[in-house]
Amino acid sequence: MSFTVEELGSGVQNPSSQDQAELKKLSAVLEPSQLSQYRAVPYGKKKLGRGVLTLMWALRIYVFLALPLVAYVFFSSLKA
Repeated sequence: MSFTVEELGSGVQNPSSQDQAELKKLSAVLEPSQLSQYRAVPYGKKKLGRGVLTLMWALRIYVFLALPLVAYVFFSSLKA
């Protein structure tokens, strides 16, 4: 079973807008990795609210404060 590029369509399109017959053709022709690339749809960045951004900054600050403490405890335990 073989299909030409013209039969399958050119370019990457949103699979939800294609009919089921074309998806069956694609799944018969493409390897699994190629099919997953065909179905991959890039999404844009999500706009985060003020509260979520505040929590993200708090998490960043916590990580930067905790990292030296963890490193100190790790290296001091190596000496003991």
